[in-house]
Amino acid sequence: MSLLEQPPPNPSPAALRDLDLDAATDDDLLAAVGDLEAEQRRLDAARARVLGEVAARHTTERHAGLTTKAWLGHEHRVAAPTAARQVAVARKLRLLLTDTADALDQGVITFDHAALIARLCTSRVEAIVVELQPRFIELAQVLRFEAWAHEVRGLVSLADQDGPGPLAPPTNSLAMSDGLDGELHLDVDLIGAEAASVRAALLEEAQRRYRDAVRATKATPNSVDVPDDPE
Repeated sequence: MSLLEQPPPNPSPAALRDLDLDAATDDDLLAAVGDLEAEQRRLDAARARVLGEVAARHTTERHAGLTTKAWLGHEHRVAAPTAARQVAVARKLRLLLTDTADALDQGVITFDHAALIARLCTSRVEAIVVELQPRFIELAQVLRFEAWAHEVRGLVSLADQDGPGPLAPPTNSLAMSDGLDGELHLDVDLIGAEAASVRAALLEEAQRRYRDAVRATKATPNSVDVPDDPE
């Protein structure tokens, strides 16, 4: 059977959900994990197809005044980084990476494989990545993900005759956005001394709240939920 040939049908999602864990043998459980993974890959592929079409049509902008990733967060409470990743991958699979999309749909690769290929498919090396898709998919069958990712990055770099572009030095960054329900979303990247300082401040605040909750519980038992000890 070729790598992209349709695999035999798997148990239905309902059958997997209703699996009697107490009665299941070790082999049953391991087989169920494989079936669940195959189903997850089909669902990931289906979601990518739909999100790619939604983004291409600007559906959420017209109906809700929100970008697709913002709409996912507002309507379905998807975390902002997850929504951004899903939409970015969906767009690349729809427009350029059709071999990768097919491989995901047929369970040959995972969404993580597709996401890395999509992330590498920048305008600088777009044609290279598109051409190398079959090779990437073949390697995914014989290598663990981490080794595969290393090989894929190496192939793209080797094929890029001009070499990689200059890397910008790491910098602190902060992005803020307001949610539709009054919440504030923060996306922060810190490096060096600033990262250590903020980490220490957050841990100190978490420990203070934990101590306050413990004292309140002792004063009025069963009336206060005590958070986990941050230490």
